Amino acid sequence: MAAFEIADQEKLKMLRQRAGSLYQAGQLDEAIAVVREMLTIAPRQPQILGMAALMSHEIGERTQAVRFLKAQRKALDSLDVPVEAYLEHAGAASEIGEVRRASDAMAHAATRWPDHGHIELAWADALKDQNLFEEAAEHAARACDLDPQNANAHAIAGVVAHKLENFEAAVEEYTIALGLGHQGEGMTHNLGAALLGAGRPDDAVQVCDAWLVREPGAVECLALKGHALQEAGRVDEAAVIFDFERFVKPHDILPGKSYADLEAFNQALEDHVLNHPTLFTPLESDLKYHHPKLKISENLLEGDKGPVADLEIEIRRAVDAYLENLRKTGAGHPFAETCPDDYMIYAWAAVLDKEGNQNQHIHKSGYLSGCYYIRVPEEVAAEENGADGDIAGGFEVGRPPDEFGCKQEHMFQQYKPREGFMLLFPACFYHRTVPFKGSSKRIGIAFDIIPV
Repeated sequence: MAAFEIADQEKLKMLRQRAGSLYQAGQLDEAIAVVREMLTIAPRQPQILGMAALMSHEIGERTQAVRFLKAQRKALDSLDVPVEAYLEHAGAASEIGEVRRASDAMAHAATRWPDHGHIELAWADALKDQNLFEEAAEHAARACDLDPQNANAHAIAGVVAHKLENFEAAVEEYTIALGLGHQGEGMTHNLGAALLGAGRPDDAVQVCDAWLVREPGAVECLALKGHALQEAGRVDEAAVIFDFERFVKPHDILPGKSYADLEAFNQALEDHVLNHPTLFTPLESDLKYHHPKLKISENLLEGDKGPVADLEIEIRRAVDAYLENLRKTGAGHPFAETCPDDYMIYAWAAVLDKEGNQNQHIHKSGYLSGCYYIRVPEEVAAEENGADGDIAGGFEVGRPPDEFGCKQEHMFQQYKPREGFMLLFPACFYHRTVPFKGSSKRIGIAFDIIPV
C-alpha cells in the first residue's frame, strides 16, 4: 500500500472517531461537517455515504439525505461489496423514510445473493412499510423457510399476517418468535391483539395477566386487557380499568399575572406554537402521522420555552394534585399501584388545519397523558355540537384501535374541547380526536407525564 494511502486510512480512522464523539455529544452539525471532510478523502465509500445520509436526515436536511442515499446505492452497485453493505443501505433508507429505495435495493441484492434469508427479511420489512402486505408475506415466508430459527423473520411474518387479518396465522408466527427469544413486550402485545382478532379474548386476557406479573402497570398491557375483557363479555371487570369518571380529570387554566387574561395567554401560546421550528406534518411512514392536515412539533419544553414555561407551571400544579389524590384513593388498582414519585414532562403541539383527526392511540412511554386547548373552532365549541351523537372535533377516550379487530361495543367517553380547557387521563386509555370540519385551526398542546 502506498504511503499516501496509509496516511488517508489513518486520517479517515481519526475523523470517524471524531464524528462519532460529536454525534454522541449531540453536536450534529459539527459531526456531519467531519463526515463531509471524510468524503473528500473517500467520496465513494458506501459506509461514509450512509453516515452522511442518516446525519443529514437527523438535522432536517432531507433532500441532502436522499442525495447521499442515492450516491451510496450507486457506489454499492459498482463495487465488490459484501451483502451486509446492502443490508445497511436498506436499513438507512428505511430510517430516512425511503422505504421504496430499501425494497428496490433488496430486489437488486437478491439477484446477487439468491436464497439469502436476511435479504428476504429486509425486503419483506420494506414492503410492509409500504403497505404492500401480500408481497411482504411472500418474502417473509421465504425468510422463515431459509432461516427458521430467526425470531425476527417470524415476527415480521406475524405482523404482515396481522395486517392481512389472517389472525390465526399471526398468532402462530408471534408465538414462534417469542419461543425463539424475540425481545421486548411489543411482540407480546401483538400476540394479544391477534388473539382478539381471532376471537379468542380469554386467551388474550391470560397473555395480559402473565405480562402484568413481569411488568406491573404496563401501559400497553392494561389497555389490551381492558379491551380483551370487553370482548369476552366481562364488562364489569373492564369497567374497573376504564373508570372514566374516576381517572379522567378536566381542569380550567388560570393564566399567571404576566397575562391580562386567558385570551392573551392563549394568543402568546398560539404565536409560539405556529412559529416553532419543529412544527411539521410527519411522513406517512412515521408513527406520529395521523392525518395530512395535522402538524406536530417536537418537545416544547426544550430550548426556548417562551409562554410554554408558564403553561408548564399549570400542568405541574394539576398533575401533582391528580397524583396526590391517586395515592390516597387508588389502592389495589393496577394503574394506581405504579403511581410515580417523580416525573418529567414531554409536551408537543398539535395543529389541525380546519379539519382532520387523530386516530386511536396510546402513549407507551408515559404514565399520565394530557392536553391543553389553545384554540378551538367555533363549530367544535358550539353548544349544539354533539347533541345528536358524536362531538365533532371532540376528544374521545376508550374506543379500541382497528388493529384489535374487536367485534363488541366498547365503553368510551367524549369530551368537548374549549379554549383554556385541560384534560388529564391515564396513558393506558386509547384516545382519539373525532373527525371534524371547521372554519379555523384547532391548536392544542399535548403532554406525557413520564416517570423518572
